Order: sequence, then structure tokens, then C-alpha cells
Amino acid sequence: MNFFQKIQNQPIRVRKAILWTCVVIVGLIFIIITIKNLKKNLETFNSGGTQMLKTPNLKEEIDLPKQEISNDFKEIERLLQEAAEKQKASESNTLKVGQ
Repeated sequence: MNFFQKIQNQPIRVRKAILWTCVVIVGLIFIIITIKNLKKNLETFNSGGTQMLKTPNLKEEIDLPKQEISNDFKEIERLLQEAAEKQKASESNTLKVGQ
């Protein structure tokens, strides 16, 4: 008989015990692997592996053209003011025509 057929022929209680035994064994294997990897990562981190966590210095790495951005904001503000004035003018023209 095949191994799996032997298991299938066992009572349900025995099959459940075999299943849970396998689940526990696989879980323990995963836990052991995780702990070993955690130890390895901590040793690397403690021995100078902080380079992995180094955050970039944004002031040094990103050179923003400050003057251009300032000019862009001024241009946006000017356009918004013009749009608001045009809207007010069109609203007042609509009111005059409607009266």
C-alpha cells in the first residue's frame, strides 16, 4: 500500500493528529529560519550595516532652482488675480444686462 493510502485508511482522529503534527513541524521550521535570519541581520546592523538605513541629505542631493520656483509662484498668483477680476467683471456685466 501507498503511504498516503495508509493514512487515508486511518480513523479521523489519527488523521487529524498527523495533520496537526505536520503543521507544527512546518511552523517550527519557519520560526527557526526566521530567528536565524533575524540574528544575521542584527549582526550585520551592529557591525556597521547602518549604511542600509542612511537617509539622503535632501539639501545636498536636491538642488532646486529657488528663483525659478519663486517666479512660478508669483506668476500663478498673478494669473489667479486676473481670473478673479475677469470673473467679477463678467458677473457685473451679467447683472447689468439682466436688469
